[in-house]
Amino acid sequence: MILCNYKMAIYGLLLLAGGINKFDISKGGFTHFQESSGLSHSMVSSILQDKKGDFWFGTFGKGINKFDTATQTFTQYTEKQGLCSNIVKQMIQDQKVIIGLVPMGAV
Repeated sequence: MILCNYKMAIYGLLLLAGGINKFDISKGGFTHFQESSGLSHSMVSSILQDKKGDFWFGTFGKGINKFDTATQTFTQYTEKQGLCSNIVKQMIQDQKVIIGLVPMGAV
C-alpha cells in the first residue's frame, strides 16, 4: 500500500505484510523495518502521522508502535502500558494529541 497523504508520501513509507519500508531518496533505496528493527509486529494494520511528524503503527496483536522520525527508533505501547487491546484496527488523534484506537470487531 502506498500512502497518499502528502507528508507521508514525502517521507516515503510503504507498508507490507512483512513490515514497513521507508524510501530514502538520497540513497535511492529502501530501509526495511521489521521485528528485528524494533517494530513489535510485522503485520501492520493502520498508520497515523501525528502533528509532530512522527508515525504511529497499529498491529495485529502487539499493540501500537511510535516511530520517532528524528531518532529513527520505535517505542512500543501494549496492554501493559494501558491499551484496551493489542489488536489495533484504526487510530485517531484529537486536539490534545491523544492517540485512540478501535479494537478489531468493535466497529
